[in-house]
Amino acid sequence: MFEKYTEKARRVIFFARYEASQFGSPYIETEHLLLGLLREDKALANRFLPPDASAESIRKQIESRTTTRERVSTSVDMPISKECARVLAYAAEEAERLSHKYVGTEHLLLGLLREEKCFAASILHERGLRLSNIQKELAGSPHEAEHRFAAYAEGWLEFVDISNGVRVGRWRPSGRVMPRVGEEVVLRNRTFRVRDVVYEFQDLLTEMAEGSQWLSGIVIKVEPTVSPSEKPKSG
Repeated sequence: MFEKYTEKARRVIFFARYEASQFGSPYIETEHLLLGLLREDKALANRFLPPDASAESIRKQIESRTTTRERVSTSVDMPISKECARVLAYAAEEAERLSHKYVGTEHLLLGLLREEKCFAASILHERGLRLSNIQKELAGSPHEAEHRFAAYAEGWLEFVDISNGVRVGRWRPSGRVMPRVGEEVVLRNRTFRVRDVVYEFQDLLTEMAEGSQWLSGIVIKVEPTVSPSEKPKSG
């Protein structure tokens, strides 16, 4: 479902899951998605929210209208609510409407506004955000991920050879783009093909719950490519 999400958008989803777990909610609701959006993309919030509409004021409003239950373990699978599912569907539609290849945080914001009767939309409406205005502004702006996913600004990308389970490389992602499945990368003077990208979000949630500094956990699964000279001869 999230293959076409930018890194920021993916992180919003998992921050939303963390927020839901802290409230003891059995589902990821639209207000949790909004909190995840505010946590992950402060630039987007500053761009569209009025100066007096702080993330903290939004959090307090959500807390005041939410019954907090016993915290849910981050290891428990947490589904999204029907409202939230529609928000994600709207976000994908907005990306397509804008001819954007990837779903970014701005599309998630549009998705929240399109689900007009949800809690998150009411909070945004109270602060003056209107769907049509943001759609118009984004229509004239370049999409953050039109030139492929941007890698995380912190943490590491770990490359693991799936043929033997050995780590064959490590990138500090600053200034790099995220390798895509099927692409080739050169690691230790050898060429590998990317087979899968694994996001270690469970580690992210555990570290957040413990209050420690978060570092991204991304494992790029690769396999060695075989050059023509290395291919076994027939016969």
